[in-house]
Amino acid sequence: MIPASQIPRHQPGVHAEVDEGECTACGWCSRICLYDAITEDEDGIVSIDPEKCDGCGMCWQVCPSKAISMTKSASS
Repeated sequence: MIPASQIPRHQPGVHAEVDEGECTACGWCSRICLYDAITEDEDGIVSIDPEKCDGCGMCWQVCPSKAISMTKSASS
């Protein structure tokens, strides 16, 4: 087993982004993320670390409120 930091990125520069206004804090995204890129604070606010996010889109696919979108960093 190797750490996520050593796995080649799926789509360099592509990562998930959450619209906090649409997020219902259901937790599906953080449970499904294989890269430990999604965290929730005590209020259920979700944040995504673009450095850890692989851009696979699994969180986007399971989000029932469509609060997650995929985006590409300006520097990529």
